[in-house]
Amino acid sequence: GLRAEGAAALAKALETLSQVTTLDLRLWNNDLGPEGASALAKALQQLRQLTTLTLQLGNSGLRAEGAAALAKALETLSQVTTLDLRLWNNDLGPEGASALAKALQQLRQLTTLTLQLGN
Repeated sequence: GLRAEGAAALAKALETLSQVTTLDLRLWNNDLGPEGASALAKALQQLRQLTTLTLQLGNSGLRAEGAAALAKALETLSQVTTLDLRLWNNDLGPEGASALAKALQQLRQLTTLTLQLGN
């Protein structure tokens, strides 16, 4: 799998794509862990033109820490209108779910949401 190291390398490349408006990342089953999620979250914060985001990180060991990092990034993406967030089987717990819920409340332009968090 990709693991945290691969996610960090990918994130470094993503940070440079400041004009991207649509991003579709399907990285499920890759053992990214909280570290990989944090690296991707940091990159997402640089993509201020994003209007459509698909983030499928199911079964990647994100835990609450990874969900919190992603939530922080989502809060900065105020222009997103379409969000497909699939984080199933990641042991997010109540803390991770709460962080994501808070972030979603900040997405005032959001018109379409797909959310999958179950185990």
